[in-house]
Amino acid sequence: MDANPTLVVIMCMLATGAASGVAAHFLIAKGSAVIQNWKGFVRQLARKRQPLRDWFPFLGAVGGIAAAFLLSVGQPVSTGMRQPIDGGTLLTLVVVGAVLGFGAKKTFTRETRFKKLREASVFYKAVEVRLRAGYTVPHTLQMAASLSPTLRPAVEKCLRQWGFSPRKALEQLRTDLDIPEAETLAYVLIRAYEAGGDKIAHVLGQGARNLDAKMIAAEEKSFAKGRMGYLLYRLLPALGVFGIFAGSLAYHAQKTISSYINFFK
Repeated sequence: MDANPTLVVIMCMLATGAASGVAAHFLIAKGSAVIQNWKGFVRQLARKRQPLRDWFPFLGAVGGIAAAFLLSVGQPVSTGMRQPIDGGTLLTLVVVGAVLGFGAKKTFTRETRFKKLREASVFYKAVEVRLRAGYTVPHTLQMAASLSPTLRPAVEKCLRQWGFSPRKALEQLRTDLDIPEAETLAYVLIRAYEAGGDKIAHVLGQGARNLDAKMIAAEEKSFAKGRMGYLLYRLLPALGVFGIFAGSLAYHAQKTISSYINFFK
């Protein structure tokens, strides 16, 4: 018995629709999962956004590329097009820009760390004095933050979270300060909140003295490096003059030795 063409067409359309529905459901589910993963990745990048100083080497390399391009402007043209940028010049400028950016990053990071250490020492002392006077931890943090502009954003964030969970707020403060020496401060503040500030305020005084000792050692090390660099700078003219005479003597010795060798041959 012959099949009804209309029935066959209807069955094919139903099968195609069912398959399309299943495929669409699968694609939508997978697409939603991919979108959620990308959203999570973007949020994670936003939370872990690097400061501008971490991009200094990359920006220096980009500046080197821009400088190489600007140097190529105005050069003689051939076949109606600008002469291409020389590869050696481009590589040299990129390396020089990256090195300068890396040096700027290291200098900026070191100065920022010194500034944070100085303000952390002041912060330690201010918190110690107010805890001994009987102030509460939130009021102590609020008053001490006015003396430390660099640490103020992290302290203000801690105070905003204080009403939800004081312990989590102090843990967040330890993370936001981003200096190893501040971990003691966070732990002491947690203990001060739990046991009373007047009982453990002396620990903050010891922490402040430790920070002062570290800053003195770092400044002495930096001073010694500066004196060594100044000494090398003053030696450069003498080394230049010595290089002129040494180079001439070496060239003369090489010519003399070569002439004797050729004579005996």
